[in-house]
Amino acid sequence: MAAKRKATVKSEDQFETPQKLSRRSEALCDGHLCLLDVQQAVPDFAGLLADYLWCDDEDETPQEGQLRPVQEMLLTGRSAQLQLIVGVKEARLIDRPPMHARRYAIMCDHLNMTFPEAWRASKKLSFTTTPQADKKFVQALLAALIK
Repeated sequence: MAAKRKATVKSEDQFETPQKLSRRSEALCDGHLCLLDVQQAVPDFAGLLADYLWCDDEDETPQEGQLRPVQEMLLTGRSAQLQLIVGVKEARLIDRPPMHARRYAIMCDHLNMTFPEAWRASKKLSFTTTPQADKKFVQALLAALIK
């Protein structure tokens, strides 16, 4: 019985641990640039992309039960979702015309309600705070009213 157990241990030792890669992009993109690599290099990129994908045109607005393209992008995976939401939060400080600032705030509120766990978890990774973003939004609206 001891010989049988020794043979089992020997066969288990034949398996090698796979080599670990130093960067996520090497594993996922085979040397090509990935969206998450861009997000790391340009922290508010995902916010700009989400703003582009958020559709407020009535002809293109999703019907009940359909997802907007930005929501589909956020469903690609948990780590991607977290990094992309961080980018959305970082882009809240970009100067926008009042109507665009309002639309972006509506999108942020919607994403906060749709992905509450990721929105909360992103607080630890975000440089921008909600009070800063709210102040920027109110300033844009007040500036439009004063003009």
